[in-house]
Amino acid sequence: MLDRSRRSRAARHSLLFLLASCLTASVVPAASAAPRPGTEIERQAKVTQVFHWMTLAPAAMGTKSQQWLRYSSGSNNSTQDASKLCVPLPAPDSLFAGYLHDTNGNLCAGMNGYEARNEFYRAALRFDLSPLAGHSLHQAILHLRVFKTHHRGIHSNPDFWDSSSSCAVTVAAGRSNWWQSLGDPLVMVDTQDPTVTAATGSADLQIDVTPIALAWLQGAQANYGLVLRGENEDLQAYTETICQTQYVMQGEGSPTLAVAYK
Repeated sequence: MLDRSRRSRAARHSLLFLLASCLTASVVPAASAAPRPGTEIERQAKVTQVFHWMTLAPAAMGTKSQQWLRYSSGSNNSTQDASKLCVPLPAPDSLFAGYLHDTNGNLCAGMNGYEARNEFYRAALRFDLSPLAGHSLHQAILHLRVFKTHHRGIHSNPDFWDSSSSCAVTVAAGRSNWWQSLGDPLVMVDTQDPTVTAATGSADLQIDVTPIALAWLQGAQANYGLVLRGENEDLQAYTETICQTQYVMQGEGSPTLAVAYK
C-alpha cells in the first residue's frame, strides 16, 4: 500500500514537471524578440548611439607620375617628358591611378619618336582632420567613384574603356608635400605604411582607411594625405599591358572621407 502511494506521488510530480516544461518552452520565442546583452544587434545599436559621422571633402588632390621613355634608335638612353605622358597631366579633372607599359605604340597614341615607354600614376588626396581634434576616431571610409578605366585585352577590343570597375590599387599614407608641386606631375609622391588594399569590383569604392587616419590623429606620423598606387609600377617592364583608372573629381561622386568619431 505504501509503495503504491509513493508511486502515485512520483507520477504526479512527473506530470507537473512536464506541464512546467511545456509552459516555459511556449514563452521562449516571445522573449527572444529583445536582444540579449552583448549580442551583435545590441552592439550595433550602441555604436549608432555613441558615434557621430562627419563627411570631409579633399583639401587638395591630384595625380603624380613616373615615366621611362626609350628612343626609337634602340639605344638604352631614357628620358622623362611630362608633355608626352599618356594621360592628361596636370589637368583639373585628372585623378588617375594605374600603369601603362607600351613597346610599339599600340597603347599610347603619338609615341613622338619613342619606341617604348613605361609609366605609372598615383592619385593623391589630402583631407584636413583638424575638426576631429579632441575626439576619438572609430572609423574612416574613403569614397571614390570611377569615371572610366582603361584595360588591356578585355573582350575583343585590345583597348577597352570600362566605367563599372577600377584597376587594382592599394591606398598608402603619403610622405611628402605633393600638393605644393601639382603643376609638375613628374615630382613623385612618396608613400609609407600603413597601407590598405582596395576592392575593385565596383564603380563606387568604399575603402576603409582607419589605420592611416588613426596614425595621423594619434601623432604617429604627419598627415601627407592618401595615395592610391597601381599594382605594377615597374619602369622596366617590356610588356604590352595597361590598367588606368580615372576617378571622378568634381560634382556627384567626387571624393569624400566619412569619419565616425566620439
